[in-house]
Amino acid sequence: MNEKFNRFLPKALALTLVAAIILVALSIVNNTKIPAQSGFTPIDPAEKNVNNNDDENEDIIPEPYYTIFPKQAKASADFLYEQELSGYGNIVIKNLLQTTDSLYAVLECDTLFGDITTVKKAVAVAKMSLLGIVEKILALPSRLDACYLCSKLTAENIVIMAKTAENVLIFDTVYDLSGSETSTLPLAQGGRLFLTMSGCIMLTEGQNNTVYVRNGELQTGFLPSGEILEIYDFYHYLLIIINTDTGYSIVKLSPSLKILQSTVIEGCKAVAITPFAEGGEQKFLVAEKSSAGTKLWKYTVAFNRLDADSAVISDCDELKLLPHGDKILAVFSGSTRGIYLFNKDLECALANVSALQNINEIYGYILYNNGCYLLADSYDGLNLIDYRYDNTHTVNNVSDESGDAFFCQNPNNTLSVFYNFMDTFNSVKITALHV
Repeated sequence: MNEKFNRFLPKALALTLVAAIILVALSIVNNTKIPAQSGFTPIDPAEKNVNNNDDENEDIIPEPYYTIFPKQAKASADFLYEQELSGYGNIVIKNLLQTTDSLYAVLECDTLFGDITTVKKAVAVAKMSLLGIVEKILALPSRLDACYLCSKLTAENIVIMAKTAENVLIFDTVYDLSGSETSTLPLAQGGRLFLTMSGCIMLTEGQNNTVYVRNGELQTGFLPSGEILEIYDFYHYLLIIINTDTGYSIVKLSPSLKILQSTVIEGCKAVAITPFAEGGEQKFLVAEKSSAGTKLWKYTVAFNRLDADSAVISDCDELKLLPHGDKILAVFSGSTRGIYLFNKDLECALANVSALQNINEIYGYILYNNGCYLLADSYDGLNLIDYRYDNTHTVNNVSDESGDAFFCQNPNNTLSVFYNFMDTFNSVKITALHV
């Protein structure tokens, strides 16, 4: 019997060793922690990995977190409040829309988790109160990656135009962000939306410019090729200004999208245009740039140079023409910088160059009775400039750095500023300040 036992002992020890190895392996697998799905703030990859090994850094993802709405704003020592839209990935603001009691930030994002969660690059809308509370965020559905093109508010909904690799998408989104309806247009290089008295006009740009309007059914019209500068609604017709290879065209389009008239001005490009009324007559102020320089023209609706006044102005990279009563405020940026106020005879009534000396780019403007607010990227960061028609101005620093920015004036006499902030998580920051 001892002989049998001695023969069996090695086999028993081997089986015992194998069983022990299996138990240890199962114990290791069962004790591996599953990443948390909510309730955690993101961990900076630079803090989580102390090594400088690039291969290891690529594999590190912060623990997921998901926001519960409404998301309250934070108190601020410098502003009325501060708010942020962030996540693991990129969130970029593309437009800011405003109603009487809400703000809508239209965003482009590819965030795996955070305030917004998407499975691919998408366009999203965030609804906020005037106190900076993020009430709801809606990511617009798309089978493919979607890039933002344009957005407008209508009486019925928020219209957003986006582009995929296959087509152009039109999203009709309800104001409470409870849902959205999607329609498609043929693929184009770009697209824009214009509001008219009859609704929202959809324009797709590329080798051919196509205009669409929905009046029960979709109507289609075709425009000359070129860069669409602006569209104006004069009830009985639409007036469209298009820069072409040889000059620019003024196209008069019927409500049925038929071209009624086309005026061509050769040898120059329209840099900026604004309509205004003079003595009850409709006029247009157009800045034209040619090889001979830049001129400011005052046209009637006929756009005939023989009966138009003109004045030579400084060459500029960017120019905004803002009507103010019977005067025009011209804001120059780029290589030539300054604010100029022209009277109806195109005489410069007021000039202030110092207000814009440190400005790289102007993101937006808001006119008020005695002046205008300018949101600008300056040498020292993002600034809000309050320029007054007594030739004085005040500069408010919003951020030491920023990407694109948008702002609006609220009914309670505050300004809300939204801007892209580049950090570990590319996010959108929001501040509000008294003016």
